[in-house]
Amino acid sequence: MNNRTTWVAIIACALFAASAGFWVGSRSPDDQVHDTTTQLLFKQTWPDAGGKPVSLEQFRGKVVVLNFWATWCPPCVEEIPEFSRVHTELQSQGVQFLGIAVDTAENVAKFVSEVPASYPMLVGGTNAIELARMLGDDQSALPYTLILDREGHLSSRHLGRLQERALRAALAPLLARP
Repeated sequence: MNNRTTWVAIIACALFAASAGFWVGSRSPDDQVHDTTTQLLFKQTWPDAGGKPVSLEQFRGKVVVLNFWATWCPPCVEEIPEFSRVHTELQSQGVQFLGIAVDTAENVAKFVSEVPASYPMLVGGTNAIELARMLGDDQSALPYTLILDREGHLSSRHLGRLQERALRAALAPLLARP
């Protein structure tokens, strides 16, 4: 990523951090396209911060919270401790958080050594930007979080920093279903 692209991304991140973000809680015609894309998502393998490949197929059948983030994005970094806490609490109920970093392996490895997370932090690099766009991030801004139900269907999405209370509210109905 060149300096200009980095600055554009940082500015976009800051603008969306200042906003309240948005939720899409009901299903729209676009959701069918996103459902197809989320099914393809489970066929992906991404390296973790240590370079070990992680197949997303292993998370099929769980409620998945998929967070696109970057080490240089302040609201992204602010979410991680809360996401870790919620993941630790709800993992036994079938909730799986995944972080896909729009960043380099080196930056992600350094970050997770300083700010550990209770869930896999995967390295998506610039390819993650395209995946996020295909999954509805038409602003190409971060952070961007998707919540998939146990069948892999898009339940909700959020652009901007996701507050813990809103996250829990989005997960509650999915946990009530077997």
